[in-house]
Amino acid sequence: LFAVSNLMSVHLDLNLEFSYVDASFTNTAGGLTAVLELLHLLFQEPRWEVPAFVRAQQAYKAQAYAVQKSLEQSTMDRLMRMMYSDPRVSEARIEDLNKLTLAKVRKAVTAQLRPQDLEISRPEGRHECCSCR
Repeated sequence: LFAVSNLMSVHLDLNLEFSYVDASFTNTAGGLTAVLELLHLLFQEPRWEVPAFVRAQQAYKAQAYAVQKSLEQSTMDRLMRMMYSDPRVSEARIEDLNKLTLAKVRKAVTAQLRPQDLEISRPEGRHECCSCR
């Protein structure tokens, strides 16, 4: 609701090397301030809510079902499982997702959300406001 009311889009994602937050916001009405406030809350005072956990778990299960139904994605997943013994490089399995609890997820995510390692970068040439130059 905070993101919608402040006209911003925030995505938390990860790849094999790092996790990242991609935020888009307006240059008017304090967009930069609002997105920095949201990042502060994310790293310093994250909220751990069961309904949000359940929604995320359902979204990951939907993705797992989609991988099973796609010839290309399921082949890629099988190849990754055969090439690497590390399950982090393959798609999550439904049985693994069912084993997750909010406490386990909180412990794992908290270990990775390290504000001291935070880096803020901005794409060059995309700033029209005077204060960003």
